[in-house]
Amino acid sequence: YSIVIDNLKDGVVITDLQDQILTGNKTAHEILDELSPEKIFDSVRSSMIETIDFPNDLGKLVGFKENIRFLDKKSNRYFDFYVTKAKDKKDLYGYILQFIDVSHHYQAYKDIQQIAEIDGLTGAMNRTYFSSIFSETYEQLRLNRSDFSIAILDIDDFKMINDQFGHLIGVKVLQAM
Repeated sequence: YSIVIDNLKDGVVITDLQDQILTGNKTAHEILDELSPEKIFDSVRSSMIETIDFPNDLGKLVGFKENIRFLDKKSNRYFDFYVTKAKDKKDLYGYILQFIDVSHHYQAYKDIQQIAEIDGLTGAMNRTYFSSIFSETYEQLRLNRSDFSIAILDIDDFKMINDQFGHLIGVKVLQAM
């Protein structure tokens, strides 16, 4: 079993009930500076994608509802952090800390997000992007009692440019704006 666990692309750390590290595989050693519960929590917290408050207690992290995602800056890989119980049918022996490599899922998410928020022709942020940031930005400005303005551009009779000069020229005009 140890050869299989050691060669997983995901990190695995096994502890006893007193949170003492019993073993960690090769990937866990690569992504974590030191295999101790305190250092593991510090490493995960300092590299989180979204700040989430989570307990420093392995038992309380079992079944934790929030997605704890962090970036390993050394390998530039994204991992989700989970804790499960190490037990048989009746006895609890410790905990299994899993660091699941979600790098290509995360990259696919970012690619889809970019497609959804950026106009493919002009490279400009689109209405979806505007909608996603407007509420948050407006609330921040309102709380700070800051003045702000919004400029909206409307190109009258743009269809005429496409009809007269063709869509390729129309795209170039949009890109130049």
